Amino acid sequence: RPVCLTEVELNALRKEYGVFAIRPGLTGLAQVSGRDNVSARDKAQIDAEYLSKCGIKMDLRCLLKTITVVFSGEGVM
Repeated sequence: RPVCLTEVELNALRKEYGVFAIRPGLTGLAQVSGRDNVSARDKAQIDAEYLSKCGIKMDLRCLLKTITVVFSGEGVM
C-alpha cells in the first residue's frame, strides 16, 4: 500500500529493499502485522518478505488477516 510522501524514511527503505517492484494493493502484509506499532524499518522488511513470498497463498493470508485487524482495531494507535 502506498504511503504519504512525507514518510521519507519508509519510502527510502522500501526502495532499498526493492519493494516498489510490485504494484500496491488494497492491503499488505505490513499493514496487518502491527500497522502503527511497527517501525519504518520493520515495515519495509515485512514488505520485502511479502515480495519474496508473493503469490495467491500470501494474498489470501493478507486478505483474511485484514478482515480480522479491521474488526479488532489491532495495531492502531
